[in-house]
Amino acid sequence: MFDSRPFRPEPGDPTTVRHSTLHCPTCGSHFDAVSAPDGSRLARLPQNGDLTVCWYCTDLLVYLVGPLGVACRIADAAELEAFQASPYARRWLAQLQKFKARKQL
Repeated sequence: MFDSRPFRPEPGDPTTVRHSTLHCPTCGSHFDAVSAPDGSRLARLPQNGDLTVCWYCTDLLVYLVGPLGVACRIADAAELEAFQASPYARRWLAQLQKFKARKQL
């Protein structure tokens, strides 16, 4: 039977919500969760059109949520522009890039 509820909480971690495994359309990396960007608040269930960032290539992606489940696509130019205009989003992306740099050391 098909489960039309694609999201489930991560046991013991209120900042993370799991979903079916998706593939980044840019780099092909697999991901299966969404988290609150700063880890200080509860993750909310992604809605159709919500933005996310691939932890591997840092490309901006858009959630596609519908009756058949969840998918993602690459953000278009207008979505990229809106993301870049947000001070919170820029700050979060800078934190992600610092985290990735530390992991490569």
